[in-house]
Amino acid sequence: PVVRTLLGLLGIFILLALITCDPEDADFLAGGLDLAIGCHNIGGIFGATCAWTLYLFLGLAAYAIPLLLLAFSLFLDRATSAWYRWPTLLGILCLPLCLSMLLGLSPTLLPELTQYANQYNLGGMPGGAIGQRLCEPKTGILYLLANDIGCLFLATAILIASMLRLLNYFGIDLFASRPESTAPSVSPFAVQRPAPATEPAAA
Repeated sequence: PVVRTLLGLLGIFILLALITCDPEDADFLAGGLDLAIGCHNIGGIFGATCAWTLYLFLGLAAYAIPLLLLAFSLFLDRATSAWYRWPTLLGILCLPLCLSMLLGLSPTLLPELTQYANQYNLGGMPGGAIGQRLCEPKTGILYLLANDIGCLFLATAILIASMLRLLNYFGIDLFASRPESTAPSVSPFAVQRPAPATEPAAA
């Protein structure tokens, strides 16, 4: 219970820090603003630093971090194995990474999303530095190897695999076969005949 509570509180704190992130906080952290003004983040200097670090590397995919923490807080008691086993750990790491890759493609696929990300002063990088480095159109490493369709297919496939692994970790198997019922099937059109009356035994 203590671990679940700490994970939940940490997830809520990071989520609020991301939501209340202000572009002026970057200048404040760099010493460009008067210290008397303070930062606008609800988490203070620590919250602003945490939010801008996540935004810098993951972009809008940073919201996957608090959501993962909240998921572990709610469903940790249903875990089927230790979280540090390599399949689960790989799923945890690949989930925000693949979201960052998909967002790195947004200048081509979803230009409106890039405009939305600019209000957080992300410089046209909705996928952060990771998404830009891997999948940015015409300059990303994977984009040069596989083009936009290849990057989209690769990131989506790994994302789905990561989500299925995490669901399985929490004991949710979407492909589990349901146990067959042992009760005999009764046709809805079958005629129900009354049971024959039994004669009372002679005294």
